[in-house]
Amino acid sequence: MYRIRICCSLLLTLLLFTCGPAQHPTVLGPTAERVRQRLDSVGLAIDAYRFPEALAAARDLRPWVEARTDSVPDTLRARLYQYLSELHSKRWMWFDSTTYYTERAEALLPNDAPLELRVRQLYVKALGRANYDRTWVDIMMTADLGLALLEEADKQAHPLYPRLLIVRGNARKKYGDELAGEEQERMWDKASRSIERALAYLPDTAVDWQRYAYSELGFVRTRQGVEERAIRRLADTLGRLATNQESVDSLRLLGHYFGKRGMADSSLRTYRQLVEGGPFFNYWVDSEAFYQLRTIALEQGDYDAALDYAARGAGVYGCCAADSATGTCTDERAGCVFYHVGYAQVLLERYRAEGRHADLVALARIVGRAVTGYEAAFRNRQEESVLNVMSVIGRRMLDLSLKTAVLTAEHHGGKEDYLEEVFRAFERRRALLLRQELVGRAGETAREGDEQADLSARMQLLKARYAKRLSLPLAKLVDYQSLSVQFDRMAQPSPASTEKRGFTDSAPTEANLDQLQRHLTEEQAFISYAEIGDQLYTFYADRDTAFTYSVDTSGLRYRARALTHWLAGRPGGGGQGIAEARDLYRQLLRPVADRRRLPSELLIVPSASIREVSFAALMPTQATYLVDRHTVRYLPSWRVEQHHRMRRRELVDRADRSPALVGIWTHPDLTAYFAPLTDYLDRRVQARLLTTSLPLSAAQSLTYLQLSVHARGNPDRLHDNYLYFSPTDSLNGTQLGTYRLNARLAVLAACSTARGVASPGEGTFSLQRSFHLAGVPDVVSSVYDIPAAATSVLLTEFYRRLLGGAEPAVALAEAQRAMRRGELGNGRYRWVGFWGGMVVG
Repeated sequence: MYRIRICCSLLLTLLLFTCGPAQHPTVLGPTAERVRQRLDSVGLAIDAYRFPEALAAARDLRPWVEARTDSVPDTLRARLYQYLSELHSKRWMWFDSTTYYTERAEALLPNDAPLELRVRQLYVKALGRANYDRTWVDIMMTADLGLALLEEADKQAHPLYPRLLIVRGNARKKYGDELAGEEQERMWDKASRSIERALAYLPDTAVDWQRYAYSELGFVRTRQGVEERAIRRLADTLGRLATNQESVDSLRLLGHYFGKRGMADSSLRTYRQLVEGGPFFNYWVDSEAFYQLRTIALEQGDYDAALDYAARGAGVYGCCAADSATGTCTDERAGCVFYHVGYAQVLLERYRAEGRHADLVALARIVGRAVTGYEAAFRNRQEESVLNVMSVIGRRMLDLSLKTAVLTAEHHGGKEDYLEEVFRAFERRRALLLRQELVGRAGETAREGDEQADLSARMQLLKARYAKRLSLPLAKLVDYQSLSVQFDRMAQPSPASTEKRGFTDSAPTEANLDQLQRHLTEEQAFISYAEIGDQLYTFYADRDTAFTYSVDTSGLRYRARALTHWLAGRPGGGGQGIAEARDLYRQLLRPVADRRRLPSELLIVPSASIREVSFAALMPTQATYLVDRHTVRYLPSWRVEQHHRMRRRELVDRADRSPALVGIWTHPDLTAYFAPLTDYLDRRVQARLLTTSLPLSAAQSLTYLQLSVHARGNPDRLHDNYLYFSPTDSLNGTQLGTYRLNARLAVLAACSTARGVASPGEGTFSLQRSFHLAGVPDVVSSVYDIPAAATSVLLTEFYRRLLGGAEPAVALAEAQRAMRRGELGNGRYRWVGFWGGMVVG
């Protein structure tokens, strides 16, 4: 494992070094002196915004330097790689090269590197991640450290200072895009202030850098909803700052503003004028223009023009022809998936409008290529990176993949060969990160996987702390960068890990429909849901048949929230809640029941809007609940379930060699409520009453984990989920996920432990998921805030049936039925809200 230690003495060393444009040793040999002079010229060209000239000079210098490594100090070589990284970032085309040069520079930096060199490394790392990984919180923290180091050295006049402010402002802008309401507005305001501050530090001579800053400020202001005249003033400013031609930035800003305001004709004219002057050094200008032109043409129903714009954008980037009949490519770049998706979107709309079968065939071919490129594009396993990429390109790709598969299956009358691709499309939308982590930790590199998981958890906790206030002490920012360097080095793929950790369809654990149906019993059905726009797609499979269909999602989100709110409330006023429970059944399960008899056990993979719905509480009729006749088990995906099945077998084999042992953690506030459950377990099995004297991480010998505690699951903020063992002792789900637990089952008698941030292609980041990551295959959790006394009664019956030999989902369903019939708690807990909140996943 790589170790990098940054201590206080190193930090002081960094702060004491002076900054300057040509930081180098006092005495250089002739070769090194020549390199320094040429690097100074590259740096001056960058300062003057002459990027093509700088890139050509740096590329020309690189082979010359690498042939003379004995004569050129590491600091000069690192500086060269930093310039190459920055220039490739500005080119916005060769992301792999950006990453490559950043890592080469990092490896050459000595512990006593000059401050300018260290700060530039932070700057190019932030730039590269903005283009490739899209880790916005990581970028903000990286920029903040560079800014803090310059401020401590009183070097705000250094050219890197305003550039770091712009990078941070852009990251705040993009991070704000993922928020909502007042929080989003505050983040965009902070983005605007960071860029405005950069303008204050840019000298009058840095005209082109000012133009860049004003342009980025305009994009933030557009998000903030300023009036058109304010944007036009910014465009005029950009025009006055243009040094040679009508400002490209003016056109780009106006086109962006018109597009955001729905002014299609104005946006179309502006972007057409823009592309006539291209291609540009910063390819993002061409990319954005062709994307907007394609979007507008598609909205206007001009499919030929839309396809032309999609192809031209891909061609400038260097991608293979999207409609290649062979489906083969050479020199295919990771970013090409974006263009394939855009081209395919046009074909989809034209097929829907005109019904051309050739479009459907081409669509399937292109989407297949896009999926392959997309799944191969995950360079590392930083959750923030994967989730942010998913939210942009990934969401479009996953939606297209599913729509294409469904349309193809419908065209061929629902034949099994085509349903196979539908099933795979549903699976692609589910639990990529979770599956990857489970595969990695189950393999031969389990120890390395644990170390990397621990690094990731420590980074996530620091990022979560930073995200709350957008600040951290300098020492914590330094700690984060140290962890980040270690993580990046460990995350580099190796030939041995590629097969185990990859997402590709060739992976040995890839699910297929035949495998699914062979594993299902006669009394099991698999039902997966996916939402795209105003449609809810459903895939159903039992042992004998499979089919797919879609229904309108009108009112789905409202009904789901209303039902959960009613169940989490007080008994009474049941008319509205019953109406929601019946409407949701009609929307989610009636189309299946109308075609097939629903088996007794339902394996549900919920979509984002229904992830907190208690299926057991849905009502087929005015007087019955789903749980009356059916057992429900929630799955992240079928692929993940296969790993859980293997884990269950492993743990059962281990349990056969030793007696069952239950560990019980109870929050002091809940002791009285859960005393009957504790007493029952103490009499029935070998139980340990545990406190923080035995932390959860040390509970290696326990068969069952019973946690009667407080909890929080926040659906709006990633990893903001905690278990509270006492008023002073809590555990974050991120840290919990790094543990290696050997329990067969965890029962979380706590509020909202199945809740968390939901993501397309991933599922829900909840405490339930954290226990899965820790190695627990089955988790009983809650989808809303559950009542303590009723839950204690329910779980006592649950354990009675579980220890009698029932599977967890069956034991819970039987306990819920008993409570509904009034057989438990002297009939006090018949109402569905008392027993409907617990689920098995």
